[in-house]
Amino acid sequence: MLIPKTKEKILKCFFFNPQIPLYVREVARRSRISTQNAHKYLKSLKDIGFLKRTEEHNQVFYKPNLDNPFLIKFFELFEIERREAVLSKKNKLKSRAEKMNKERSQFQQFG
Repeated sequence: MLIPKTKEKILKCFFFNPQIPLYVREVARRSRISTQNAHKYLKSLKDIGFLKRTEEHNQVFYKPNLDNPFLIKFFELFEIERREAVLSKKNKLKSRAEKMNKERSQFQQFG
């Protein structure tokens, strides 16, 4: 990928539900990084225009800046990765099913 893994993990937190703002601890939990690192990387992503920051009741929330064309390109790449993973799983399942059918037919011949 074109960005560090930690930033990629953070952006993927927002990928599936871009309309829902997340607070710092939630981003840290979802991306499995420390809260301190989450603060640092969220600020960095905000500074380059990938995220928007809001404050509400002493909590800081972030959400993706969907007006940023570069962020949209990253989300498109994430979608391609997701589709490839689904296709790979589907092919593995199909292969396993074919193998099981072949084994079952062999048992029926001898059984």
